[in-house]
Amino acid sequence: MVQQSFATKTCPPLECGSPADHETCFKKATWVATGKIINRVDKIIGKPLNKNFARFDFKIIHWEKGEKPNRDQISLKIGWCNNQRELPATTDGTFRFYGKSLSPENDESQFIDYLLISE
Repeated sequence: MVQQSFATKTCPPLECGSPADHETCFKKATWVATGKIINRVDKIIGKPLNKNFARFDFKIIHWEKGEKPNRDQISLKIGWCNNQRELPATTDGTFRFYGKSLSPENDESQFIDYLLISE
């Protein structure tokens, strides 16, 4: 029997460290906001990736850094190297997202990392 081997692209380490550090993330981010995760749609992919490529909306409560968009939520999706950190099993709390880019079309926005700031 021949064993199949799969190779996946190696991603750079998380820019904010692991676990994420607020000061490091804030300096590296082009935008920062606090808010809620809503409209979560999980897309769990099994072997060989074993990752949840979830799509979700980030409902903005408070804008902290960068140019504020003309909308009250940002659509995001977990990727392999972009937006690479998966969401926790429960997303009921308030989160702070550290953004890398903000797409005007609201479908290709990127974040560096996030922190749960209150449950």
